[in-house]
Amino acid sequence: MKTKSRFQNTFSIVCSRIEANLGGGVKAVAFLEHDSAADPDEFDCYTARELREFAAGDWYYGTVTLKVSVNGVIVGRHLAAIGAVEIHPDRGDGFDAAVEAAEELLDECPVESIVRDFAKAAAKAAKAMKRGGAVPPRA
Repeated sequence: MKTKSRFQNTFSIVCSRIEANLGGGVKAVAFLEHDSAADPDEFDCYTARELREFAAGDWYYGTVTLKVSVNGVIVGRHLAAIGAVEIHPDRGDGFDAAVEAAEELLDECPVESIVRDFAKAAAKAAKAMKRGGAVPPRA
């Protein structure tokens, strides 16, 4: 889904979660985690200095994962992810690549169908509860 909504906050050393309000109680929620699987030795684009800085912990790779929430409840688990995103925590723009990755994921995410599937599952659960039956699993 192409969207004009953008994330209202940014990642930082203390903030590993950002949100974009999509309206109607629906939010895109992006998470940033360390990506321990990526290694700069796998790429041919780094100088010896950049490799030393990586080894010293001056920068790292992160994975950005996108989820969707409806009225505060996460309804889409690990919808999409981008790994090996360079994070430079000591730079002013050190988390920009992660925010750009989150926006790219949001542009590609089928938010409408996720919300529609969640609404159908919630309606089914409500009917089952009215009948006194077991609540079906979440979609």
